[in-house]
Amino acid sequence: MSEAKKLKEEFCVFFDVLGTKSKFLTSNFEEEEKLVKKYENFIKDIKEILINNGFKENEIKLFSDNIFINFPNTTLKEIYDIFRCLAYIQIMAIEKYNFLLRGGVEYSTICNEKDIVIGKGLVVAVELEKEANYPIIMLGERAKEELSKKDDFINKQYINDFIKNEPEIENIDSAIAKIKIMREKNGESIATIIRINDKTYINYLATYYENQNRESFIKMMLRHKKFIIESLKKNEEEFLKDTKNFNNNELKNYFDYTYYNINKNYILEYIKEIDEQNKKILHTGSPIKQKNIEFKEKLENNYKEKKELKKELVEVDKKIKQINFCVKGNSKENILKVREKYIYLLYYHNSFLRRVFEKDKGIDKNNYDECFLNVEKEIL
Repeated sequence: MSEAKKLKEEFCVFFDVLGTKSKFLTSNFEEEEKLVKKYENFIKDIKEILINNGFKENEIKLFSDNIFINFPNTTLKEIYDIFRCLAYIQIMAIEKYNFLLRGGVEYSTICNEKDIVIGKGLVVAVELEKEANYPIIMLGERAKEELSKKDDFINKQYINDFIKNEPEIENIDSAIAKIKIMREKNGESIATIIRINDKTYINYLATYYENQNRESFIKMMLRHKKFIIESLKKNEEEFLKDTKNFNNNELKNYFDYTYYNINKNYILEYIKEIDEQNKKILHTGSPIKQKNIEFKEKLENNYKEKKELKKELVEVDKKIKQINFCVKGNSKENILKVREKYIYLLYYHNSFLRRVFEKDKGIDKNNYDECFLNVEKEIL
């Protein structure tokens, strides 16, 4: 009887728990013991999430402050299930442990046994984590390709079914809105990813939103907000300790500069999304038009939105050029690099909340105001 193949194609994930390396290096014995215990509990909670989502729990490897997970016996068909599971892990890490995770996920070959973990999947996942600019999980090429294929296939399927079942529909806005609702109900929304600077990440807030009720989502957003505020304030304290001649404007200038650059990247991505959406509308225009569906108005609205985004981009560029700051000293630079991750989370938090509030009429203004992070009042 031939030996079973050890090398298999499966989903592979590599996390870096940001900031804990320095904690280990600067901790005394008692603090280190507490940190080790915290990691043990963190791994237990990851295993629990994996089991609750129908995956094996015993394929996790811990290396210092890095964690490797592979999902045994998975195929590319499970991509949305994998994303949901990883989103829950990321939110749990923030809410329960104040851990910020940056990582990579790819579908590739791996040998993950008791005494060894080796293979292309691990290597690629590690490289993805290094390339990731933000504290979220970056997708590899294979995962991106599969997501794109699945999304295109689902779009065509939904559009064909929709045209058959709704022959009297008269405008594409209604068609797209209904298709979007159908896709979200099935857990198949493209909103579960974020694209920034040609890199694709898991949108863990959107994934949670699409799989939980409104009450759970609001509670999670409040805890997410609390984590960001507390992290930025703690980071500010560390910066002040290291700064003898502190300029009051230094942190504010850094915040503004970083925030506007993140804003710029998001605007550029929105413009790309509009261009891609227009191509899809034009591509599906012929069969839709045959069913008396008018798509001209949707295209015009997209062009107007693109024009407004370009104006906004010009204003953001002006603001970036107006900000002057100078940071000297390796220690200060390291503290600000960590601060950049929290500023990104703040922008991500508020930006996503705005988009949800615009489309979900069940979230009232009080919930929105409570979850929204007011930078001037709560941070600066």
